[in-house]
Amino acid sequence: MTVIFGPDIQLHVTGASAECELVPGGPDNGSGHITTLRIGVVVQHALSQGAKPLELVGTSEIKKMLGVGRQRVYQLTCRHNFPSPAASLDCGKVWFKSEVQEWIDRYRSSTLQQSSDI
Repeated sequence: MTVIFGPDIQLHVTGASAECELVPGGPDNGSGHITTLRIGVVVQHALSQGAKPLELVGTSEIKKMLGVGRQRVYQLTCRHNFPSPAASLDCGKVWFKSEVQEWIDRYRSSTLQQSSDI
């Protein structure tokens, strides 16, 4: 299936289904425009040997990883050195767990060690 968004933007997908909503054009323009495009793709991919599955975490998981409250997670995720979210969903932002763990190891591991000693 090929979905054409414009003269320079095309999406080629195999093994997919698509559903769209089309709004007809006005009296001076015979063509319409798509308001919603939903594409369902089934991806089957075996992990190569030694590869780890993709893991995403939200604020609840970050809270548990750090042992801090919701407000502190918000403060930390707003810092310039905190990893960028992998996606912003209706339910909130999500991050790659590996990137968050790297950030914790780099910036917070001594703080977490001190707090666990108390």
